[in-house]
Amino acid sequence: MVKEKFWMSPPPLVCDLCHKPMKTGFADARVPRLRTWGSVCLYCFKQENCRTGAGLGQVYERRASGRWVKILG
Repeated sequence: MVKEKFWMSPPPLVCDLCHKPMKTGFADARVPRLRTWGSVCLYCFKQENCRTGAGLGQVYERRASGRWVKILG
């Protein structure tokens, strides 16, 4: 069984790019077009061609408990 990894800081409230609220998921990822990291919604993550993995980014999903668990990266 793999131990779940949780986001430990206060979660981002809005996407750094489109400024819409983070509801069910977000990514902490490198945004290639901007050449910097950001907390982005899943829509912007896809639109900006972000990726997951070491040095690239992680995707988090909100659980019913309100905690954010890492699901990719």
